Amino acid sequence: MLFVAQIDWTLLAEGQPWAIIHHMTRTRLLIRYMFWGLLVAAAVWTGVLAGHLVPIDLRREALLLCLVIVVGLLNMSNVINRVMTRIEDRLWFARHGDRLERLIEALAVVHDQATLQTLLAHRLPQIMGISSVGLYLRTTGSDLALVESVGLDSASPIPHSLPLDGQLAAYLTGRRDLLPHSALQCALADASLTAEERAWVAQENGYSWLPLNSRDALQGVLVMGRRPGRRPFTNEERHFMQVLAHQAGITAQTTQLTAEVRERHKELAAIKQKLLDAGEQERRRLARDLHDGAVQHLLGISYQLALLPQTSPQGIDPQTLKLIRQEILDVVSQLRAHIGELRPAGLEEVGLAATLTGYVARLQHNLEERGPEISLDIDPDLPTLSANVALCLFRVAQEGLRNALRHAEAAHIAARLWAEQDHVLLTVRDDGKGFQAPARLSELGAENHFGLIDMSERVAQVGGSFAIQSAPGQGTTLTIRVPIQREGKDSDPTDPDRNR
Repeated sequence: MLFVAQIDWTLLAEGQPWAIIHHMTRTRLLIRYMFWGLLVAAAVWTGVLAGHLVPIDLRREALLLCLVIVVGLLNMSNVINRVMTRIEDRLWFARHGDRLERLIEALAVVHDQATLQTLLAHRLPQIMGISSVGLYLRTTGSDLALVESVGLDSASPIPHSLPLDGQLAAYLTGRRDLLPHSALQCALADASLTAEERAWVAQENGYSWLPLNSRDALQGVLVMGRRPGRRPFTNEERHFMQVLAHQAGITAQTTQLTAEVRERHKELAAIKQKLLDAGEQERRRLARDLHDGAVQHLLGISYQLALLPQTSPQGIDPQTLKLIRQEILDVVSQLRAHIGELRPAGLEEVGLAATLTGYVARLQHNLEERGPEISLDIDPDLPTLSANVALCLFRVAQEGLRNALRHAEAAHIAARLWAEQDHVLLTVRDDGKGFQAPARLSELGAENHFGLIDMSERVAQVGGSFAIQSAPGQGTTLTIRVPIQREGKDSDPTDPDRNR
């Protein structure tokens, strides 16, 4: 009878009779028993004393008064129990306050998701006496992923993800208070929900939702089950949860950014290694071409010169000299071609426009009728550029045309170079087979698009932007936008550049 106001009789109907006792800790039970025991003992002793000290003719009235006091206290048991609950909660919070503060301090210095999960899904429930918890955190995709689940009812499985663009996430975004499940059900009763959201909303009442927001952006949500005896959260606990949610939201965003930075570093390291490997392969190719081409030609010329005294004792045959001279010219052409790959000939002397025009003409001549048609459109009013910008644009155009010739299987390739306000723009467009352009340029390394990576890095070095537009069957367009750097700015003053 002493605890009628505190017992949740629905637990009996759910087949959980021991939950009636377990809903209060041993400390709370001890406090309640001591209080009511002292109260009953005081009433009994009052009656006994009244029987000895009060005159005989007033004893009946005294006993009746004691009985009225006892009945009145029993009728006020609900009020007394609520007051005692508040006192117990304050005592509990005072006892565990240091642990809660340390938990928040620990959240402030966390930089990895594993530690964050441990603090929110294990340490917090241990302090707060929460038996079950589910932690959702923002991932690199467009969903909140269930990263930790402890003690949730397996009879009604919970979703492993929640859409960030759904109605549930929209309702939780920007909120910092601890939300009861009933409030969430009422707010989303008429909303258009996804299957994952409906699975959560359809759960029985009793859960509490703690949104983890940072800068009004939802970073995660902590779903907590019932506390023992379905004891509600006190005002002090709710205030603590609000502070914790704010810090946890910031930490969740920080851990995600840290993980993304680490992933980018790994990608860049892998790309760097692949670029080094590609550079080494290019050097090997150049050495092989020189050995199999120019060196062999020179050895052949040397051999022919050594045989001249034997084959022409009467004098050197003019036709033989002509053949030797032609082979020497072929070697010179090969060496010039290799030198042109290392350093564009004429760029510093005649300028970007003339050098690029000559390069495209040579490409078209070498292709004859076997390759695609290549067109070049250069703005006649192209301003004079610094040497580093001119070299960057030439190299990017060169690599873009090479890629189109090697991989695009195009019928037409068009390059255009023009000035627009304080920028120079270059586009290389083909009507070939195209490819699936990645969302980030850092992903190009995974597909071995090292030429595109080299172009993007060159453009970035002069403060420009590099964009790829491509799709399977729709060709490819490279767009380079570089700020104009006039001659003499960021260039070698002893090595002037003339671009026109």
